[in-house]
Amino acid sequence: MSNQRAFPDDPAPPGADPGSDPSVSRRAVLGGSVALLASLAGCTSGDAVVVGKRDESTTTHDLSSGTVRVDAESGDVTVRPGDSDGVQVTTTKSGSIFASLDATTVSTRLEDDTVVVETTIEPAGWFSPHPDVDVDVDVPPGVAVESVAVENGDAVVDGASVQSGATVESRNGDAVARNVKGDVSAETENGDATAESVDGFAAARSENGDAVVRACAGVDGVRTENGDATAEVTALRGDATVRSGNGDVDAALAPDLDARVIAETGNGDVELTDALLSPETETEEYVEGTIGDGTHELRLTTGNGDVTVSRL
Repeated sequence: MSNQRAFPDDPAPPGADPGSDPSVSRRAVLGGSVALLASLAGCTSGDAVVVGKRDESTTTHDLSSGTVRVDAESGDVTVRPGDSDGVQVTTTKSGSIFASLDATTVSTRLEDDTVVVETTIEPAGWFSPHPDVDVDVDVPPGVAVESVAVENGDAVVDGASVQSGATVESRNGDAVARNVKGDVSAETENGDATAESVDGFAAARSENGDAVVRACAGVDGVRTENGDATAEVTALRGDATVRSGNGDVDAALAPDLDARVIAETGNGDVELTDALLSPETETEEYVEGTIGDGTHELRLTTGNGDVTVSRL
């Protein structure tokens, strides 16, 4: 008795036994794979298939005046102006089909006149990683930011008012204060620290990343250990330093600044570019001079890099 292939119109692959009789065809295997993916995926309202998980929730606290404080172990946090009468916290969690959305918890509570937002993480297994988390905090005009602290993720305050002396801080991520009213400090250990368009005195500090203060009413200081330090120095209210341990320093000085300026590098060049600074001492690596009455000291320094002093 001769053997007959189950699907004679499918040629046998090279090296295959022409007398074999497979119980599962290639079409069946492909069909099963598609069915498996569909079972593991979430479907949108259309025909598109989205592989992964996503959850969004919103909490609102009735608060027309007061403050907001954020303390997050994980996730990107953005505080911005809202169009409602209260503080609205929107949490978005997303991840792969294996992610455990419950491994990260976002909680909110009202303490007197302060809305407190906290993000905590629980241990997650190898096959159930933590999800990506975005926390958006929308605040009405009468609510100011007291502080934003993020352990792993970006910390951003954009367009909201801040309490005097507020900090926007991340340990592993960028720290950004932009378009805010009030004195503020942007601080991070691993990431870029930026204070931009601040209607107040601003500072920026990073351990590993760039530090920038730009278009602010005044500068309290700019510092980084590994990265570039950039400052537009419009005004000082005390002695200040723009410093990098390893990187370039770029300082643009306002014509009406009142400061004793010292610019120095341990390994690089100091360059004056229309800085309205009359040097009293000038070498390739050191410049000292005065703008105005020299009431405050402004020190521009780097260990390894160039220092550029220009006119704002």
